Amino acid sequence: MTGAPEQVEITGRLIATPTKTEAVFEQEEVHVDAKASSPVIIVFSATYRWAEEGDTRLNDWDFYMTIEDEKGEVIHSDYKHFGEDEPEFLGDDEKRYMEYLQDEDNFQSGDGAMVRSIRTPATPGTYTYLCEIRAQFWARGFREEKGLEKNKTESVARCKVTVTVSE
Repeated sequence: MTGAPEQVEITGRLIATPTKTEAVFEQEEVHVDAKASSPVIIVFSATYRWAEEGDTRLNDWDFYMTIEDEKGEVIHSDYKHFGEDEPEFLGDDEKRYMEYLQDEDNFQSGDGAMVRSIRTPATPGTYTYLCEIRAQFWARGFREEKGLEKNKTESVARCKVTVTVSE
């Protein structure tokens, strides 16, 4: 019986709040040596955390993890979205709307993780993978249109993994 394949872990973190967006990998470049007969499992993971902090806007949070091969082809893509819809029950009363957004009982927050593993190829050669993680925070005011770039902050991190597979 053979043992479990070796694992290499690539970890990152994502944070998005009204005051800060952050995307960070522990390592920006990693080299992995593998044998054709003994593949290595590369585990890409990124934890994410999002929170409201009492501003007077509606908030949306987006988190992305994309892995590309050396040809630039996407081999994995993950996306998480969290957000608020306008509280329609408040109608067009801007004062009640602002009170609603500042009430701590209505604040939202959460966390989670995106994880993907890939096995190194069984054919000798050099392979490259690029993992990108992205945190975005969007905000909009009373009756303001969704998706305006002026209301977006984001942070991006990349980790390049070079795999050398020998006989």
